[in-house]
Amino acid sequence: MQYEEDNQLFADLYRCITAPSHWVSVLDQVKARMNVASVVVQVIKKQYSGTVDLEWEVRDSFSLEHSALHDKWVNNADNPRLLIEVNQPLQVVRDVDVFEEDCPVFRGFQKRLALAGLGKAIMLDIALPNDTLLSLIAHRHSHDDQPYDADIEQFLYALAPHLSQALEISQAFKNSLCQQHLLESIVDHISMGLLLIDEKGGVLWGSQTAENMIQSSAVMTLHNQHLRFLNSSVNHSFRDILSRFTDQSSGFERHILVVREECTSTLEIMLTPFHNKGALPYALVYLKDMQSATLIDPKEVQILFSLTPAEANIAVALADGLTLSEYAGIKGISIGTTRIQLKSVFAKMGINRQAELVRKLYSSVSMPIQ
Repeated sequence: MQYEEDNQLFADLYRCITAPSHWVSVLDQVKARMNVASVVVQVIKKQYSGTVDLEWEVRDSFSLEHSALHDKWVNNADNPRLLIEVNQPLQVVRDVDVFEEDCPVFRGFQKRLALAGLGKAIMLDIALPNDTLLSLIAHRHSHDDQPYDADIEQFLYALAPHLSQALEISQAFKNSLCQQHLLESIVDHISMGLLLIDEKGGVLWGSQTAENMIQSSAVMTLHNQHLRFLNSSVNHSFRDILSRFTDQSSGFERHILVVREECTSTLEIMLTPFHNKGALPYALVYLKDMQSATLIDPKEVQILFSLTPAEANIAVALADGLTLSEYAGIKGISIGTTRIQLKSVFAKMGINRQAELVRKLYSSVSMPIQ
């Protein structure tokens, strides 16, 4: 019966990977299984100077409730247990295994333990790479002199591989989440909305820009987390494109939809199949609101092509569709001055025509990420 209960506890430990708050519940179970007052799990790293840094820690509910008291008297740099040498990859030690009964340092530590309401301890130490140690420390109550028997020691040895593996996977999962959040924050700087959908239009992921566009849109909506277009003709075309994705063998097909409605800006939509190891159906959806189109920054153009501020401004203006006379009127300068500036731009950029100017600017890194 105890074997089955222990296995259930070990299995429950892996819930902590995706739900870190569950550590408290798991350590409460470990505490009850060992019949102790508190259980704490720590990852500590020994420095070349001999000092020890606490890199990670979780506590049971009792330890959390009395954390200020425990930190004051026990969980600090004066803890002599931090000086214990770990000579094996895995070991279970009791205080009596490493400290002499009349050791003055440990006797002083026992007094501090009593002030924190804690007594005898048993520790599970697991050596990790880079002088790092994973340690589980269990304390009895200060008035409890019951020794730790072989059953508890065997339980800790059985717990060890699950504890170390859960921690390793948790750290990998945490790192993956951090990378995901970083990528999402980068994508959210793109003015064009991005969606990942399935073959039925179900949204699996969306950038913040896409979510904002959908929420404020008068032409599209999410219904039960599925992308819908309010114009029946556009929605039919959208469904037709998705239905044909399953027959496409590559991920290079691009399908364009344009939504034009009265009193709204034009919405450009591009869909392309996304293959995951050859398996369909997924599609990337690019949403671009033409009203929010971003101009090239003249300051960047100035740096890229060694132009003066005036030359950079006229280059960007022409790339944006203005004529020389329109630009001259806006700036309040003569058409002759704009021609001189444009001639200098052409010379510095090594081009001869306005079409080349547009192409060169829009193929440069100064082109806004849309």
